[in-house]
Amino acid sequence: MIKQIFVCISSCFCRLFHMLSINTSIPKNSFWQSDIWKRILSDSHQCESIEMIQISWGMVFLEVRKIGMGFFGGFILWTIFDFTEEDIKIISEFSKKKECLFFQIEPLFGNISPKWFNPYRYFLEPYTRIIDLTQSEDEILWNMHEKGRYNIRLSQKRWVHTRWVEHTPENIKIWMELLADSTSRDGFFQNSQTYYEVFLSEISLSNKGWLLFAYYNEKPIAAGIFVYYEDQAIYYYGASVSDRDLRKHMAPYLIQWEALLEGKIRGCCSYDFLGIAHPDDPASHLRWVSEFKEKFGGQVRKLPEKKLFVISWKYWLFLSVRNIKKIFSK
Repeated sequence: MIKQIFVCISSCFCRLFHMLSINTSIPKNSFWQSDIWKRILSDSHQCESIEMIQISWGMVFLEVRKIGMGFFGGFILWTIFDFTEEDIKIISEFSKKKECLFFQIEPLFGNISPKWFNPYRYFLEPYTRIIDLTQSEDEILWNMHEKGRYNIRLSQKRWVHTRWVEHTPENIKIWMELLADSTSRDGFFQNSQTYYEVFLSEISLSNKGWLLFAYYNEKPIAAGIFVYYEDQAIYYYGASVSDRDLRKHMAPYLIQWEALLEGKIRGCCSYDFLGIAHPDDPASHLRWVSEFKEKFGGQVRKLPEKKLFVISWKYWLFLSVRNIKKIFSK
């Protein structure tokens, strides 16, 4: 009863905050421009350096990454603000000092000038699916695809249960085994164990996320890593067994449902599935996982265009050499 009351109060607060945000344009922070993300990148050595740049609306993180052939590129990921011409000038001069051939901006909101060039690479898919957590549990279930509701209840009836676990060596080992099973089945890329150790350590120590396991007969058969930052819940990583006898218990559906409920308890207003296939691309490598996410309902959202600002003529030389190498490697 106490849990239900808390969830109800959180939902009411979120609805009120959304109305205030619309009227006053109050921005929310981005996880990918937070100190947590900076520490994750730094401690797991995902990039050469993370630089802080002071611009008109505050500080922004520039990730300096190797792009090959001894060159570097600068990346500003998932910001929530527009950039002024003066901001672009400041970032450009700073990136040049760091010997970057370009810098790329991936905004969550706002627009980027059309005079910019196409991105060097994508860190976040252009489309995502988002569920409104200000709805009641019954409303969320009602707005799901019928198959989604059915699979959640099926998993519960088959005595699958979930548990939030700490990032111990034993649990990390279980996660990596499930992940290896998933990536070999679905053909996705996986990061190093060190990266996941650092990621889980940082989000759990700051109480911004955890590792969730689903068990059948006390055997872990599915897992997920979820981030709860500000008013947003994010489904970051998922993994499950390939064994058909175990997959029939639909544990990944129960994992998602428990993570959704946790978002409501924490007072989050939205749940982001963090990447789906382009709606008009039936051949996308994300098609299967997108169909899975679609069963939970929500709205498809297209992110603003990602754009690149060229700093040095060497970038065009770099692209030419890279394209030639691709041709000869075929």
